[in-house]
Amino acid sequence: AGAGAGAGAGAGAGAGAGASMKVIFLDVDGVLLPFGDECDQDKFTSESMESLSATMAATSATLVLSSTWRCGRQQEVLQQFSSFCKQHPASPLRSLLLQDQFPHTTCPRMHNYRQWEIAEWLRQAEEEGMKVSGWCAIDDEELVSCSPGDGGGTHNVRYARMFQGRCVKTASSRGLLMEHVEACKQALSLKYEGVQEESANAMRKEKEEGGRERARKEKRKRAEEAPKATLSSATRQEAEGGGQGSRRERGRRNERE
Repeated sequence: AGAGAGAGAGAGAGAGAGASMKVIFLDVDGVLLPFGDECDQDKFTSESMESLSATMAATSATLVLSSTWRCGRQQEVLQQFSSFCKQHPASPLRSLLLQDQFPHTTCPRMHNYRQWEIAEWLRQAEEEGMKVSGWCAIDDEELVSCSPGDGGGTHNVRYARMFQGRCVKTASSRGLLMEHVEACKQALSLKYEGVQEESANAMRKEKEEGGRERARKEKRKRAEEAPKATLSSATRQEAEGGGQGSRRERGRRNERE
């Protein structure tokens, strides 16, 4: 399935055309499956599953699998969801067990940057008439910062403004924790107006900030030039005064002669 199929299938399974929905873009490695020397490399942790279930229960959000596990390993994820739901039969995750694959995934054929993959899903969903009123991305990757020092990069510049405040970053060695539930709720509460509108708003903000920055530079320039202008005026007056004094002195010498 492509990006369009991933979004379109979700429209039928998760929400009717035109219905409003909140979306969680879910990573697996480093979120449900922490990795490290002391981590079980095969089983999702109890706390990560409980935290995800609590988030969905509190927000009624729809899951979109954004992990690389969307490519050939969806059933493994659902099997672990099934094991969890046997112990927690009231979990909202149970609704995903009616099918043998996720109704929503980012495009399995698109493999570049996670930020771009999520933005493309949102764009396709918008084109297909899905109404996403809020969303968040749960991931151990940096999806906002453009600084390599923060784990990001210049590739995040493209949609940095749109992702601001909507990403819940987990520690790869610990995964999703109960303390992240509130952060997810806050992120999902942010109003989302669609990729096109968000991009237009970002451009307007950039222009406004650019205008303010130009005004600040112009103000600093005038402030720096003011003392120079005052000094130049004083120097000119001093020179003129000196010239007048010299003329008077020459006049007195001529009178004496």
